[in-house]
Amino acid sequence: MQNNKANNKILYLIFLLVLQGGLVSGQSDSSSTLKNAVIIDRLVLPVNFDGIPDEEAWNAVNPIKLMMHSPVFGKDPTENTDTRIAYDDKYLYVGARLFYHNPGMIQSASLKRDYMGMGGDWFGVILDTYNDKENGLAFFTSPDALRWDATIQKDAVVSMPDQMPMNISWNTFWDVRTNVDQTGWSLEMRIPLSSLRFQELNSEVRMGLIVQRWIPAKNETDLFPAIPPNWGQFSVFKPSQAQEVVLRGVKPSRPIYIAPYILGGYENTYDLNSQETAYNKSGKPAMEGGLDIKYGLSNNLIMDLTLNTDFAQVEADDQQINLTRFSLYFPKRGRSFSNGPVYLISLWADIVTSSIAAG
Repeated sequence: MQNNKANNKILYLIFLLVLQGGLVSGQSDSSSTLKNAVIIDRLVLPVNFDGIPDEEAWNAVNPIKLMMHSPVFGKDPTENTDTRIAYDDKYLYVGARLFYHNPGMIQSASLKRDYMGMGGDWFGVILDTYNDKENGLAFFTSPDALRWDATIQKDAVVSMPDQMPMNISWNTFWDVRTNVDQTGWSLEMRIPLSSLRFQELNSEVRMGLIVQRWIPAKNETDLFPAIPPNWGQFSVFKPSQAQEVVLRGVKPSRPIYIAPYILGGYENTYDLNSQETAYNKSGKPAMEGGLDIKYGLSNNLIMDLTLNTDFAQVEADDQQINLTRFSLYFPKRGRSFSNGPVYLISLWADIVTSSIAAG
């Protein structure tokens, strides 16, 4: 009987030791499963912003290797892409050389901002600036230096088939230049750090990064990191699958942007004379101006102030006749106002998880 009790105590002690070891190893495995953060290089030499990343400053930056996402996930890309990302005190730089065995395969579909059809080559980056695994900012371009930028919400998950998990109406301040030659095309992006909302902790800024290249001639998408196509066509936009990167020694700023506008025109009218025998022609010029001001109140709060809003960009709802018992729903649009100056102040905050906000 005493031997059984002694054996039970020994087994109990062994169980506790195994359990403790399992907990310790489990904690280690949990932390090791996190993606190792990539340190983004700080530029030590100036960059000649001309669309060709061939300066000595770029040679000192470690390249990023892309992997095929589609049509066959995990294969080596059919075309080489040399991508490098760096930063200085003011800008985040993206430099890329997109090689082609046959440069005649390069395609460009449009020059219109925020047009990114599947019929043209494009390249871009997605930044999860708060590293919250849910929201992101996208910056894309084409061989003709088209600018396409958007915000991504809800980890690119759509609730309805006809919805997009992003807002392409979002525009911010950034520049891009491109160049096409006999080896393919190249680009340089320059994104002001003041255009990005992020959080600094212990002199480090952690973000999520996705790099994407689309080759329409081959129906091929190349990515970094290697994100599997498990979530359909929007797998390539999911911030939760982004590679963590670290920037050191940068701080968020609160810039102020002032963008004036002016509209001009000439109006002709024909008024019937008092005898009602003819129309008298008269004309007068029309001139209108306004001002947009953007100011960062905090790391995640922006104020937009508009003086005399330009409602020429506002879309009106189409008239519809409803003979059913069901209500009609219209997309939210701007509303028109009476003549005269209009003052609008709007505040919005970037979506930040409670854990990030608490940090």
